[in-house]
Amino acid sequence: MVDMRADFTVLSELPLTADRQARALLSYICEPSSGIARSVRADNAEQVLTAVRSGEHGESAAATAQHRWQGVDIASVLGELAQRGGGFLTPSDPGWPSQLNDLQEVPLGLWVRGSHPLRLLAAQSVSIVGARASTNYGQRQALTMSAQLAERGFSVVSGGAYGIDAAAHRGALTAGMTVCVLASGIDTPYPSSHASLFDEIATAGVLVSEVPPHEPARRFRFLSRNRIIAALSRGTVVIEASLRSGSLGTARRARDIGRTVMAMPGPVTSDASSGCHELLRHDPDTVLVTCAADVLEVVGALGVDAVGWRSGPVNPLDSVGDDARRVHDYLTGPMTPAQVSVVCGLPHSTVMTALVELAAHRLAQRQDARWMRVAPAQIS
Repeated sequence: MVDMRADFTVLSELPLTADRQARALLSYICEPSSGIARSVRADNAEQVLTAVRSGEHGESAAATAQHRWQGVDIASVLGELAQRGGGFLTPSDPGWPSQLNDLQEVPLGLWVRGSHPLRLLAAQSVSIVGARASTNYGQRQALTMSAQLAERGFSVVSGGAYGIDAAAHRGALTAGMTVCVLASGIDTPYPSSHASLFDEIATAGVLVSEVPPHEPARRFRFLSRNRIIAALSRGTVVIEASLRSGSLGTARRARDIGRTVMAMPGPVTSDASSGCHELLRHDPDTVLVTCAADVLEVVGALGVDAVGWRSGPVNPLDSVGDDARRVHDYLTGPMTPAQVSVVCGLPHSTVMTALVELAAHRLAQRQDARWMRVAPAQIS
């Protein structure tokens, strides 16, 4: 298996820039929809932080929220997190998942803990969400679907909650990797009974939150968290949801930013599946899925991922773009990105993007500062 830790910069080695410190500190005092967050998206984070500290920022919430950062030594917080293999990603970092920029409320940054780069895991992923009060049927379907998606090289994104979320994470961990987006700080597990599950995810996947360390989960933060779950992946699958389920909110968020929404039907007498049935009845763009193969037909590269499952073998190189195939051809031995750029005649930035794409499809791996080609295996 390719070492998915290959990334531009290891989390613990991210430079302690002024922008990173400003965004990390602002995450303590502002929510995604606040005027402060909007100011950062339109301006310089350091300037916004200075305005908030001086009381010159026009939002009244800025003054009342300042007590939340009193005594916070952000450099120490980031240092402690780095020792645990974590860090704070910003939109300007190479490891930032660019699909998050589709959101109207782009996170100021993400607190991340894990042994694998978030951008690579998110590049080929599916979100699976559903009811906390799930049935045995729903949990069994979530476990099976996520395990089969993981076997096909897809990461599974979910929220770490009871029920469908936990089943999706556990299924993915049996065969691959998973991303858990928390509504609490990444060092403050919620629910607390899932602490061991979160530790396992941090070892074989990634924990993500826009909430700073030591912060507890709040009801409104689950709604904000849902938009990140929706944006990180190619599509969202709802497995069991009541008519008032928060999972339907995740589906709406996904639809609003152009992601595919899928729903699994259940027994017509089951209240736990009533929300899924409403999606299928009233939203013509919602796709009915019954298994992982159905999901891959929708979100796979032109159906390639699913075709190999249902019929004959396929070449994984068919799933990547022209630049990635060109880089793969020229990657004849251990080479630095600069060397690849010279021999294949592509800009350095294009080469880096292609290498990330190849690594996401298990067609390249990094060894220290050099990259190695992985021969495509026929998948059947």
